Amino acid sequence: MTLIGDYAFDDCTRLQSINVDGSNTEYSSVDGVLYNQDKTKLIRYPQGKEGSSYAIPNSVTTIGDDAFYACESLTSITIPNSVKSIGDGAFSGCTGLTSITIPNSVTGISYGAFWGCTGLTSITMERAGVMIGKELLGEFNSNFQDVYTAGGAGTYTAPAYNGVWTKVVEVVDALALDTLVVAPVKDATPDTTAIDETQYSGTIAWFGSDGTTSVAGNFAASTVYVAKVTLTAKSGYTFTGVAENSYTHTGATSIANAADSGVVTITFPATEEVMSDAAKLAADKGLIEAGSYEIPLASQGDQAAKTAWVQGAVEALIENGTTATVTWNAEESKYDVALELGTETGSATIVVTEAADPLAAEKAAAALINGKSAEVAVEKGEDKAAVLAAIKALDETENALIQALTEANIAIADGKATVTFAEGVTAEVTVTEAAE
Repeated sequence: MTLIGDYAFDDCTRLQSINVDGSNTEYSSVDGVLYNQDKTKLIRYPQGKEGSSYAIPNSVTTIGDDAFYACESLTSITIPNSVKSIGDGAFSGCTGLTSITIPNSVTGISYGAFWGCTGLTSITMERAGVMIGKELLGEFNSNFQDVYTAGGAGTYTAPAYNGVWTKVVEVVDALALDTLVVAPVKDATPDTTAIDETQYSGTIAWFGSDGTTSVAGNFAASTVYVAKVTLTAKSGYTFTGVAENSYTHTGATSIANAADSGVVTITFPATEEVMSDAAKLAADKGLIEAGSYEIPLASQGDQAAKTAWVQGAVEALIENGTTATVTWNAEESKYDVALELGTETGSATIVVTEAADPLAAEKAAAALINGKSAEVAVEKGEDKAAVLAAIKALDETENALIQALTEANIAIADGKATVTFAEGVTAEVTVTEAAE
């Protein structure tokens, strides 16, 4: 079959499915719905098909004449954003429809597309300027076309199919202005970026604390500024119903608007105070002197390493640009901190400690015997007990850690005894045998 005539399936009230052979080069079908071969045109939805809702596939660009004629069981039809045109009487007689959304992609709706849709009381037009054929709603077309032509995109409702259509207008409720109005910051350029939101557009003007003197140049320090925001409601929205002083801005000290108005006055706290170099240096000195300085073991290699660590610790505390120079005062065994900012100079007093070595006692004990020779009786060089006794005898100070050594602390090999005091802390003793 290569041609199906216009209105071929109209009034086939019991027709539930239209199926097309896969080899047909002119037509196709999906779930019993008839399309052209590449599914860009929906030709006919069966009048008796079961189901109350239908989503038109995204491949469709044209809804044909009488495509849904008299499909009374359908209460919901979803038109995708791929559809560009809607044919004559496309949804005529769909008495179950109560609302329909015409997507932004549609540019034309033909004659009587919703003729006889007696339940239809809400039409959403996502695009302004759509070409609409005569008698869109049939003999009860009422004033829809005139209202839509004047109102543009939006939702239109009527109390009944043959009632008077009006555009639905919502009260503006996007009242938080934090992201739209950037709070003033010292030395920053006043932000006058145009506002363009879903519900409104608008402008921003900046004034001094009196609300009348325009800001010239960048924001100064220690100054209160006022932003005056003038908003204009977009189609489908109104400021009528907006309460007095209902807009918000978390960075403001006060914000005011009249009832039913889109004009908002926002007062911000004074910008940051300008500090003199002397004040900045004094502030940094306080931060440095309040710091805690304990040099970790890893930075205790030599005095240069210790000084470098203190220098870094001091610099990490500075917030106002002061230059700090740390030096080691060997004569007084302390660290000196010289401060400089611009022409201002000063000094800071700090107390520096060094982290204690948890293995200091073990290292001291190892040093007492390391490199010494322990003499044992002939043929006792491998005897741990004899070697241990000889090692303890080397300790003239009677160090507690040396005297507490056990055979488990000793390893003997090649005439050497390795004595372990702790992990990583060892001493090496040469073992010799007394002459016979």
